[in-house]
Amino acid sequence: QNTAQGPIAIPEEDMGDYVREVLDLIEFCNGDPRETAWGGIRASLGHPRPFDLEYLGIGNEDQIDGAFRARFRAIYDAVRARYPDVTVVGTVGPAPSGPDYDNGWNSP
Repeated sequence: QNTAQGPIAIPEEDMGDYVREVLDLIEFCNGDPRETAWGGIRASLGHPRPFDLEYLGIGNEDQIDGAFRARFRAIYDAVRARYPDVTVVGTVGPAPSGPDYDNGWNSP
């Protein structure tokens, strides 16, 4: 993540929590309220029908470096494994051109 002090990556040991939060978010959006915990919470908040989330964006103006790629891949792989119909979209950095932009478009 870009900060005033430069890019600071989420610590690797915290990534499991981030991945779980992303998967929980998708379950909240799309889960059957009778069969999933987060779908049930959504229904209890007054929205029983799924939101039919189709796209998930990961990152926002990040520096596209090795740390970002590894963390993106962890989230991407988990989402694709559990929710293959959700399209995962990445970021291309904070500027409309330059190395982060180019690396963002060229990264898997």
